[in-house]
Amino acid sequence: MNKYILSSHIVSDGPSQALRDYLIKNGRDFLWISHPLFYKKGFKGSGFVNYLEGEKKKEEYFRQLNLFLPLKYLMEIFLNILFVLRLKNHRQYEYIGYDNLNAFSGVILKKIGAVKKSIYYVVDYTPRRFDNSLLNYIYHKIDQFCVKYCDETWSLNEKVMNAARKKFYNFDAYKKGYSIQKEVPMGYWGDRLELLQYSNLKKNQIVFLGTLLEKQGVQYVLKAFPVILKKLPNTKFVIVGGGEYEGELKDLSVNLGIMESVDFKGFLKNLEDAEKVLLESVLAIAIYEEGNPEKNFTYYTDPGKIKNYLGCGLPILISNVPPIAVELDKNKCGAIIGNNPEDIAEKVVELLSDGESLKKYRENVLEYRKQFDWDYIFREL
Repeated sequence: MNKYILSSHIVSDGPSQALRDYLIKNGRDFLWISHPLFYKKGFKGSGFVNYLEGEKKKEEYFRQLNLFLPLKYLMEIFLNILFVLRLKNHRQYEYIGYDNLNAFSGVILKKIGAVKKSIYYVVDYTPRRFDNSLLNYIYHKIDQFCVKYCDETWSLNEKVMNAARKKFYNFDAYKKGYSIQKEVPMGYWGDRLELLQYSNLKKNQIVFLGTLLEKQGVQYVLKAFPVILKKLPNTKFVIVGGGEYEGELKDLSVNLGIMESVDFKGFLKNLEDAEKVLLESVLAIAIYEEGNPEKNFTYYTDPGKIKNYLGCGLPILISNVPPIAVELDKNKCGAIIGNNPEDIAEKVVELLSDGESLKKYRENVLEYRKQFDWDYIFREL
């Protein structure tokens, strides 16, 4: 039975935590290495937890240091190698590095014979990650190095990410001798979600989940609400999440006179609490500012909240920015919309007014979502 080393930067729940939880659930041996993505005073620094047969046996963390970024990254590469070399029987383990910096450590460990296999897990791709040209150049050279020399590359969206590498850097990820390419999309935990019967849903409730930033487009939905309320006065918009743009959104709701129809839940620490809101809703919103395709990573990735929506059985109104938008529209699991408040209002009213159509969309979602259950994804791997 394979043993694994997972090394990841930590900011919120994502694919690395999902694989960690899958390995725990299935009683596997693995080493979990984590590095804080951002410096936050009082938080844990880099460290590891060693699991044997899914049970935590040893953990160790360093104090977090507020270092100059290049020095921080070098230290993390050193710690990855150190933690692995201290692991008993480390040559029996496969190393999975989330992002190119962690995967770079895996290439070194494989080259010196310290691990059995090195895997590069690409959770997002941005053609221009840094405004500084030198930093951006180095970042993408490391990315290309990992694609060349790791045994496998796992991408949230393989074809789109590799097309971007080819378009912006003339780098062919499918060249003979490079790593094997596999698509490993974002998922959801189906076994913990208790779906409600369609008859028990709040037929007037639409929902947004995510960090409240201007680029997330919640303001366009709020601007659509006066029109929505004229035709469907009982409609509710529940916003789950916090962020720097929350104050502006609340002020906008007051100015539009719709505050009684908008419920700002704020940031909910536990995903399960957020899922309770999603599970009782009938329609989800995922609007994204288009921005510059070179800098907007949403064009080349697989947003996690979309899988949260699908997991909870929600049809989605979505901008044509993330690649999955076209698939959702094609499979009648939602519809592509723009940022025009009038268009948003028209589509929301159309769907909420037609119970049979909305029910059919939900049935399509429940079928389409099966491929994204984390248990299914990791079992296939």
